[in-house]
Amino acid sequence: MNNNVEQTNIFSLFGIEDEYAEKKKREEQERLEKQAEAAKQAEELKKKSGSSSSTKSSSAGDTFEINDQTTIYFYTEVISVTDYFTLEELTNGLAKKNKETGEKEFRKIKENDLKNRLKKDYPVLETGAQLVYIKKKNVVSVILQAKKKGLSVNDESKESHTGPLLSFHKIPFNILREFISISKYYSDEYSTEFHADIYFDLDTQEFFMDIPKQTVHHLWVEVTEDPIDTALKTLEKRCVKCMEIHSHHQMSPSPSLQDDESERAPILYAIVGRLDKFFPEITVRTFNIESGLHIKLNPWSIFENPFSIMDTQHDLHVVEVV
Repeated sequence: MNNNVEQTNIFSLFGIEDEYAEKKKREEQERLEKQAEAAKQAEELKKKSGSSSSTKSSSAGDTFEINDQTTIYFYTEVISVTDYFTLEELTNGLAKKNKETGEKEFRKIKENDLKNRLKKDYPVLETGAQLVYIKKKNVVSVILQAKKKGLSVNDESKESHTGPLLSFHKIPFNILREFISISKYYSDEYSTEFHADIYFDLDTQEFFMDIPKQTVHHLWVEVTEDPIDTALKTLEKRCVKCMEIHSHHQMSPSPSLQDDESERAPILYAIVGRLDKFFPEITVRTFNIESGLHIKLNPWSIFENPFSIMDTQHDLHVVEVV
């Protein structure tokens, strides 16, 4: 296992090919040059305007009010907002022509404006990622918060496609075992589903499981955690979300129509079902944004196999292989 490989997204953790990786590498140097130039222009513009942002609102809380010092976080990427807006736009707002007078007017930059400009480089924003503005840090965090998952016994199975996979890092089996134990408790006691998120700590090079605030039901589970709390998890600890995993209690782990609709980001998704069996069943897949298809994966390519290392005191020389 190579722990020195720079981790920038979910694909590099497991060796799944990322079609956007090469493009991002080519653009990285250009981004750095633009940021350096923007910093120089920012100082000049501040001297002229006497303010770093005219978009500042008098309202309290996390009202969306980006300025030229705002930073965007996406996984381990740190992006300057000046990559997507000019300093004039950040200072004065977005220009538009008044239909009646024909004069140019300016309006405050809104969350959707940033999202629309980011989507070209980060298509995951089209498939479920959210922007969370944290005022005290002047940060916009791009988060992947789990959406409602549901089980339907009437859903028809769908054809899946196998993608290339190499196991650079595998999620420890003890994490899967812990999830199954908790899921079995909710299945046995309440006949409900259960959800958890699995993150990778980039500093310790270790996986860990997080249980967000959620509402569970016999046929569905929905995360109700405040998006700001979700964003702070990845800002306060240098980690990336690798997997969303939920249970189907005693039913099959086949993805439902609700699961297909909710699981549309380029991360890993797992479903554990048949918790009434001694060995439950598991389905693992990811989503290809460009093709719009879910890609089925071998669970043992993602999770450590507890049976792969044989530890026995028995003398196996008595076994003859023919």
